[in-house]
Amino acid sequence: MSKLAEIEALLFVAGEDGLRVRQLADLLSIPPTGVIQSLEKLAEKYRKDEDSSLALLETSNAYKIVTKQDFAD
Repeated sequence: MSKLAEIEALLFVAGEDGLRVRQLADLLSIPPTGVIQSLEKLAEKYRKDEDSSLALLETSNAYKIVTKQDFAD
């Protein structure tokens, strides 16, 4: 399983609380820079995929998977 898929799964399971970069790095035993690169790829994947209802949201202290704004209503 790729690190990208692992991060996606961890964020999904974390739900509304999300996870911080340091938490993801510790869980996956990779440097924070690797986590950030994977998060950027995941965000881009969601942005480009018109068939996906998901988006990656970065808050002040965590990342979380949410539904795209188009589906908020």
